[in-house]
Amino acid sequence: MPTPRELMELVRNKKAAIQAQSGRRANTVKPTPGKSKWRILPGWRGESDPQFYHDFSQHFVKGVDGSIKAVYLCVEKTFGKMCPVCEAINGGISKAGSDEIINALKEAKSKGRVLLNALHLDGEDPSAPVILDLTPGTFEKILEVMEQYGDEGINILDLKEGVDLVINRTGKGLNTEYSVMAAVKSNPVDPAVLKKLHNLDEYVQQEYKEGETKALSAVATVSGLALAAPAVSPDKPTTPALPSDFDDDLPFELDGATAAPAPAAARPTVTVAATVEASEDDLEALLGDLENV
Repeated sequence: MPTPRELMELVRNKKAAIQAQSGRRANTVKPTPGKSKWRILPGWRGESDPQFYHDFSQHFVKGVDGSIKAVYLCVEKTFGKMCPVCEAINGGISKAGSDEIINALKEAKSKGRVLLNALHLDGEDPSAPVILDLTPGTFEKILEVMEQYGDEGINILDLKEGVDLVINRTGKGLNTEYSVMAAVKSNPVDPAVLKKLHNLDEYVQQEYKEGETKALSAVATVSGLALAAPAVSPDKPTTPALPSDFDDDLPFELDGATAAPAPAAARPTVTVAATVEASEDDLEALLGDLENV
């Protein structure tokens, strides 16, 4: 008879697997090329918790031919825990027999992301919260704007007195750059939007054993190395640990809320130049590959 803890672990793993395979999670959105206008929203955990963002990262394991073999959460960059996939990739690189394999495994290393609830004010539905997906460098620019306004006693996340932001994305690939500045005028946001915030804690809960096993198996296949067999107790027979298929899982979907216009007084413009984020277009290219698989 399984213990309650064992049963709950089984339930959570299966739930995560079903959600991943059915694509029932929200799609995140990225700043569009050129200028786009955003309002960053307060935290989803309630007024008592100021947390308004969540770190997130995934491994895209590709073969030497560039085809995606597996996609799985990086628990180190998402939760700060030891990541078996990171360890497998590093081990594969140290024992790789060719530059092709080394390059493929390096591409499988996860790129950090930061997720926020936000309104895309010049998007298709400006009153619906979306999960805004940013590179750490771009998020840092938002933090710098927040800090500068905070020194003046202004909380840019405040629904009534907060500040709209303009993100300007230019260039492609290694030349992709972002700048962030406060909009000349900002409008208050309808408090009803808080009822439709996305729970980022739930969104990032994408750990499941099947996905981890698939990612580890894919890394082993790309590396040309045998995956270590799991430890088993003497009274249990040894069973194959890995599936033979490496079908792609993941990407995901969601929806939104309501905003009320009312012009606010113009505020001084704060502009912050962004750093180059080399991984942005690389990751988007990988996601594009996934959608076409």
